[in-house]
Order: sequence, then C-alpha cells, then structure tokens
Amino acid sequence: MRRLLTILGAAVVLRVVAGIVAEYPGYLPTPDFRTDFLAGRENTFDVGGYRVAFVAHILAAPPTLLLGLLLAVPALRQRAPHWHARLGRLVVALALLVVAPSGLVMARHPLPSLPAPERAVAGLGFATLAFLTGVTAALGLFAARRRQFAEHERSMMRLLALLVSAVVLRVIGGATSLLLPDAPWSYAANAWASWLLPLVAVEAWHRAAHRKTITADRTSPEACRPPA
Repeated sequence: MRRLLTILGAAVVLRVVAGIVAEYPGYLPTPDFRTDFLAGRENTFDVGGYRVAFVAHILAAPPTLLLGLLLAVPALRQRAPHWHARLGRLVVALALLVVAPSGLVMARHPLPSLPAPERAVAGLGFATLAFLTGVTAALGLFAARRRQFAEHERSMMRLLALLVSAVVLRVIGGATSLLLPDAPWSYAANAWASWLLPLVAVEAWHRAAHRKTITADRTSPEACRPPA
C-alpha cells in the first residue's frame, strides 16, 4: 500500500509539474497576461524586482522539486552515494540561493485582485514558506557536513514537503474553485494549507517512525534478556 501511494503521489507531482512547464510559452520570453497565473499582474509585474524573481522561480523550482524526489529514493542513496551527495548539494544551492529568495520577492505581490487584508495574509503565507525553505535547506546541509545523517534526512524531507507545496496549491486550488467557487479567503487559506499540510504529514511520519524504532528496541532479544 505504501508503495502504491508513493507511485500515485509521484504521478500527481509529475503531472502537475508537466502542466506548469507547459505554460512556459505564456511566461517566456514575453509575459502573456491572459494566462491564469499572470492575469491581473500588469501593474505589479515590473515592480520591486518581481519579473526577475518570477523568471528565476519558475525556472529553478521544478528541477529542484524533481531532484528532491529523486534523492528521496533509497536505492540512489545506497547504490550511488556520491551522486546522491552531488545532486543533494545542487538541490540545496537551488533552494537556498534561488527558490527561497525569489519566493520572498514574489510573496510581496501574491494576487493583486484580492482585497488588501486577504492579500496580506496570503503574502505572509508565501513569505513564511520561502523563509522555511531556505532554513530547512541550510539545516540539511549543515547536518550532512557534520555527518549527522539522521538529522540531515529529516531536514531534507521537510524541504521536500515545502517544495511540493506548489503541487498541493494547484490541487487544492482546483478543488476549491470547483466545490467552493465563491468562498471568501480561499486563496489566503490555500497559501498556508499548501505547505502546512505536507509539512504536518512529514512530521507525523517522522514521529511514527521514531515510535516504531523505540518499540523495536524495547522488544528486541537484547532488551528482553535479563541482566547477568
């Protein structure tokens, strides 16, 4: 069941990422403000470095996410540790130097058509996501350099949860537009839920794995053996 869910999740991620990449002709080299994401951004697209941040973000985020998914495959870590380390450094560099900073800039203008209070809440959600992306990437790198591989794995799984927020945002945004098309504050709620839900899921998985390890240690033959 876990393998099936993993395959289905990866298929959803690949499908959404392919859809994002397919929209690139509407973004590059000349932005088309009739596309869904750029609609209504004519007056803010060239404000505060948004154009540069947007281009950097859409070019860096998809490969960072896909490489992160690849690095989560246990076989790569076991059979090609050197490639795992090299690709891991690339993921951290992209997340820390491109994805997070560009996300912070873009968070200043989440959706111009929203009312000011909702726009502020959504912007804060995206800014928090960008900040945590940079922090988790740095923590993962530092843990690897200290050879604290268990902590490194936890940090990188958190980073992957934050990176997959772009996919979750599209999925729940599409569901919301179909089921609750006129719901107030839906965009602001999705801006937070898109990364909180995957992050909570990863933390729950970590806690379950930790409890399983403790239980296994307590029930092992060595633990049950009476002292001499």
